[in-house]
Amino acid sequence: MERDQNQLIATLNERLTTLEATYLASQERLEREILRVQLLQGMDSKRLSENEVLYFYDSYKKSNGNSFIDKKVEDYLQGLKRQREEVDE
Repeated sequence: MERDQNQLIATLNERLTTLEATYLASQERLEREILRVQLLQGMDSKRLSENEVLYFYDSYKKSNGNSFIDKKVEDYLQGLKRQREEVDE
């Protein structure tokens, strides 16, 4: 009986470990998606400053974000630079 209980405890431990790993992976993906959406929506509405874009972009890249955002961020930052140059003229 004790052996059965130990086996049951070991099985439950394995399941909890697997569940925790799954939860953490899901949490990481969710955080990355939230960053991606914040970044894309902020750039689309043109309400993010250069520093804000770089902050969100750095956070996104640290969370293993994909390269789809790279081009969007680059284009947005170039657009901000052009706007500053036009104002300076």
